[in-house]
Amino acid sequence: MKTPPPVNGPRFGLEAKFVLLATVGILLATSIGNRLILLYQEALLEEETRSKAVLLAESMARSFEYTLIYEDLGLVEEAGLLDLFVEDMTQRRDLEVLFVELLDPQGRIRAHSDYRRYGEDDEAFAARFPNGLKETQVKRVLHEGQEMIEVATPLRIASRSWGDVVIGVSLNPMRRELAAFADRLGYLTLTAIAVSVLLSFLVAHALARPIKRLASAMAG
Repeated sequence: MKTPPPVNGPRFGLEAKFVLLATVGILLATSIGNRLILLYQEALLEEETRSKAVLLAESMARSFEYTLIYEDLGLVEEAGLLDLFVEDMTQRRDLEVLFVELLDPQGRIRAHSDYRRYGEDDEAFAARFPNGLKETQVKRVLHEGQEMIEVATPLRIASRSWGDVVIGVSLNPMRRELAAFADRLGYLTLTAIAVSVLLSFLVAHALARPIKRLASAMAG
């Protein structure tokens, strides 16, 4: 009776199964982890953009209020000062401001980043806030196909309303920053996966060594 040759298949099979299982686990864990990290990073970046947009709208609202009050008292002449404020807001480097709109208490556009809209009634704003603005309102909307943060804040001194200011801040810079972060995260993930697979192979090889010895002893 011939003695069957030693079979190394089980040893190789165990190693392969271990490495395969470890690789699947690593890929699954990194996929879920990366997704959660990206969602968290997106929320952080959007909140940062939102906070900057609110700060810009509310701080410039004070400038608009003082200008309108001084003009009403006859201390200064507006003479394009409001338009200068609007232009300054749209040229900021830390935010991509899509539009700035200054409304009078009747809902007519008194200053706008698009000069052609001067004197128009903003019916969309009136429809959203039929009773007027009581406090700053922030929401995420689409503007001409672009995602943006819209901030609307009232111009109010005591009980008197001087109108409202509305700005739209694009989320495109946030998207670009998030994409760059995702690229860096992807490179780190690929490196981590390669190292983890190599380690799992070494561990599988070490664990299979006693089985190899036992199989050799039984075959001998």
